[in-house]
Amino acid sequence: MQLLALIIGIFSLHCAFGAQCNKPEKEIMAQCMQIIHPEHGELLGNTVNLPQQYLQQIYTLLKDVRREITNEQFTTTTKKHCLDNLRTRVDDISKSYMTRVITVDSNVKQRFIDTNTALGSALVKASQCEENHDVSCEVIQSCCTNVKNELYAQKSISSGSVTNFLVEFTTQFSKECDSILSSIRNLQADLNSCKTGVTERKKSRIEAVMLDKTLKSQASTSVMTSNLLVSCSILFVVFRAMY
Repeated sequence: MQLLALIIGIFSLHCAFGAQCNKPEKEIMAQCMQIIHPEHGELLGNTVNLPQQYLQQIYTLLKDVRREITNEQFTTTTKKHCLDNLRTRVDDISKSYMTRVITVDSNVKQRFIDTNTALGSALVKASQCEENHDVSCEVIQSCCTNVKNELYAQKSISSGSVTNFLVEFTTQFSKECDSILSSIRNLQADLNSCKTGVTERKKSRIEAVMLDKTLKSQASTSVMTSNLLVSCSILFVVFRAMY
C-alpha cells in the first residue's frame, strides 16, 4: 500500500508539473529574457553576453598579433625598428583596452543606475529559474514571469526605461570595443607591411636603377643621333662647294 501511495504521489507530481525540461540552457535563458522584456529580449541577454564576446575577441586578436611579431625575424635595422614600434603599440593597447571598456560600462550604468540595479537583480533571479533542471519548461517560464512582474512592480522601472538603458549600453559598449578591434586590425595590416617592407624597398631601388639606365641610354642615343645629323649637314655643304 505504501509503495502504491508513493507511485500515485510521483504520478500526481508529474501530471501537475509536466516532464523535465530538456531544452538547452542557452535556449531556456533566451526565452526567459524574452518573457522579462518582450521588446528587446536579445538586448537584455547582451548585457551579459556582449562584454564576454567582445573581450574574448580583443584578447585573442592581441595574442595573435603579439605572437606574429615575436616569431617574425628581422634582418635589417629598419625592419627591427618597425617590429619594435609594433610591439610598443601592442603593449599600449593591452594596457589600456580594459580601462576603456570598464569606463564605458561604468558611465552608462551610472547614468541608468536604478534601471541597471533592478535589471541586475532580475538577471540573477532569471538564472536561478534556468538552473532548476528538475522541473518542466512551463514551470521555468512561470518562474521567469514572476521575475518580470517583480521587476516592473518597482516604481522607478518601466518598459521604456529598460529599453533606453539596453539600447544605450549596447550602442556605447559596441562602439568602444569596435574602435579597439579596429586599432588591432590596423596593427595587423602594419605588421604585414613590415614583413614585406624590405623586399618592396629593394624592388623600388632596382626599378629606380633600371629607369636611370634607360634614361641615360636614351640620352646617349639622342646625342649620337644629333651628332650624326650635324656630320651629314657638314658633308652636304662640302659637296655643294666642290660642285
